[in-house]
Amino acid sequence: EICACLVGSEMCIRDSTGSHFEDDLIWKLEHRQVTPQGSGVGLVNINSRLKLLFGDRYGLSIYNEDGMAIVLLSIPKEREDSYAQIDDCR
Repeated sequence: EICACLVGSEMCIRDSTGSHFEDDLIWKLEHRQVTPQGSGVGLVNINSRLKLLFGDRYGLSIYNEDGMAIVLLSIPKEREDSYAQIDDCR
Protein backbone atom coordinates (compact mmCIF):
# COMPACT_ATOMS: atom_id res chain seq x y z
CA GLU A 1 0.00 0.00 0.00
CA ILE A 2 1.34 3.42 -0.99
CA CYS A 3 0.08 6.65 0.52
CA ALA A 4 1.22 10.28 0.41
CA CYS A 5 0.45 12.98 2.95
CA LEU A 6 1.55 16.38 4.18
CA VAL A 7 3.00 16.50 7.69
CA GLY A 8 3.68 20.11 8.60
CA SER A 9 6.16 21.37 6.02
CA GLU A 10 7.05 17.87 4.76
CA MET A 11 5.66 15.72 1.98
CA CYS A 12 5.79 12.08 3.05
CA ILE A 13 5.32 9.08 0.79
CA ARG A 14 4.90 5.76 2.57
CA ASP A 15 5.01 2.28 1.08
CA SER A 16 4.28 -0.81 3.14
CA THR A 17 4.84 -4.42 2.15
CA GLY A 18 4.41 -7.79 3.77
CA SER A 19 8.18 -8.26 4.06
CA HIS A 20 10.42 -7.46 7.00
CA PHE A 21 13.52 -5.19 7.11
CA GLU A 22 16.55 -5.69 9.27
CA ASP A 23 16.71 -3.02 12.02
CA ASP A 24 18.72 0.11 11.07
CA LEU A 25 19.11 -1.16 7.50
CA ILE A 26 20.10 2.15 5.86
CA TRP A 27 22.73 2.85 8.53
CA LYS A 28 24.13 -0.69 8.22
CA LEU A 29 24.31 -0.38 4.42
CA GLU A 30 26.03 3.03 4.65
CA HIS A 31 28.56 1.71 7.15
CA ARG A 32 29.10 -1.54 5.26
CA GLN A 33 27.90 -3.70 8.15
CA VAL A 34 25.69 -5.65 5.75
CA THR A 35 26.29 -6.49 2.11
CA PRO A 36 23.71 -5.00 -0.25
CA GLN A 37 21.61 -7.48 -2.18
CA GLY A 38 19.39 -6.43 -5.03
CA SER A 39 18.37 -2.80 -4.43
CA GLY A 40 20.51 -2.18 -1.31
CA VAL A 41 22.97 0.15 -3.06
CA GLY A 42 20.05 2.00 -4.67
CA LEU A 43 18.50 2.72 -1.27
CA VAL A 44 21.75 4.25 0.01
CA ASN A 45 22.13 6.33 -3.17
CA ILE A 46 18.54 7.63 -3.01
CA ASN A 47 18.91 8.52 0.67
CA SER A 48 22.24 10.31 0.04
CA ARG A 49 20.84 12.32 -2.86
CA LEU A 50 17.76 13.40 -0.91
CA LYS A 51 19.97 14.58 1.95
CA LEU A 52 22.27 16.45 -0.45
CA LEU A 53 19.33 18.15 -2.15
CA PHE A 54 17.22 18.99 0.90
CA GLY A 55 19.35 18.56 4.03
CA ASP A 56 19.81 15.90 6.70
CA ARG A 57 16.24 16.28 7.96
CA TYR A 58 14.90 14.61 4.79
CA GLY A 59 15.47 11.25 3.11
CA LEU A 60 14.44 7.63 3.51
CA SER A 61 13.36 5.91 6.70
CA ILE A 62 13.09 2.15 6.66
CA TYR A 63 11.49 0.30 9.54
CA ASN A 64 9.02 -2.42 10.53
CA GLU A 65 5.55 -1.72 11.87
CA ASP A 66 2.81 -4.22 12.69
CA GLY A 67 4.73 -7.01 10.94
CA MET A 68 5.15 -5.01 7.72
CA ALA A 69 8.19 -3.38 6.12
CA ILE A 70 7.74 0.40 5.78
CA VAL A 71 9.69 2.78 3.53
CA LEU A 72 9.02 6.45 4.24
CA LEU A 73 10.38 9.08 1.86
CA SER A 74 10.27 12.63 3.21
CA ILE A 75 10.95 15.79 1.23
CA PRO A 76 10.04 19.43 1.84
CA LYS A 77 6.53 20.44 0.81
CA GLU A 78 7.80 23.54 -0.95
CA ARG A 79 11.04 24.14 -2.73
CA GLU A 80 13.39 26.76 -1.30
CA ASP A 81 16.04 28.66 -3.26
CA SER A 82 18.69 27.36 -0.87
CA TYR A 83 18.17 23.75 -2.02
CA ALA A 84 20.53 22.33 -4.58
CA GLN A 85 19.49 22.91 -8.18
CA ILE A 86 17.11 20.19 -9.37
CA ASP A 87 17.01 19.49 -13.08
CA ASP A 88 13.75 19.00 -14.93
CA CYS A 89 12.42 15.45 -14.59
CA ARG A 90 11.75 14.58 -18.20
